[in-house]
Amino acid sequence: MVLLIRQARLEDGETLRGMSHIAGFDLAKELRVGGAWAMVALRSEELIGYVLFRGVLGEWDVINLFVAPDYRRRGVARDLMASALEEIGLQGTATVHLDVREGNEAAIALYHGLGFSDSGRRAGYYRKGDEDALLMKRVVRGACPDKGAPFAGG
Repeated sequence: MVLLIRQARLEDGETLRGMSHIAGFDLAKELRVGGAWAMVALRSEELIGYVLFRGVLGEWDVINLFVAPDYRRRGVARDLMASALEEIGLQGTATVHLDVREGNEAAIALYHGLGFSDSGRRAGYYRKGDEDALLMKRVVRGACPDKGAPFAGG
C-alpha cells in the first residue's frame, strides 16, 4: 500500500471529523491550540489516519494516534509515527511522551518497536478507573533508527 504522509492542515479536520474513536474529537479545533501539531496519512486522496502532538521546548506529548479501521494492522500507524518522530528530530533533541492502555498489546508492541521505553504507570486512568495507563517515552536525537539516516537538524 502506497501512503502519503504529510503535515496536517486545518481543512483535514473537517474530513477526519467522526473518524476518531473519541466522541466529538475535532482535529481542526485541536490544531488551533498552541503547541499542537499533527501529521496525516493518505491513501490515494483518502485521509485514513493521523497523529496529534502537543509540545513545547523539546517535550512532546502524543495526544491521539488514529487509523481508520479498514487500514489497521497494515503499518499505517508505524509509518505515521516514524515520520512524525523524524520531523520532531529535525528540531533537535526532543523527548516524546505518550500513554497507552495497559491492555492494548498491539499498540505497546508498536511503540516498543519505534524505540519507546516504559516510563511509568497511571493507576485507573482509563474507563471508569478499571484500566491503568502505561506511560512511555522516547528521546529523539540526531538519527531515526526507523529510517537509518541522520536528521538534517541533528
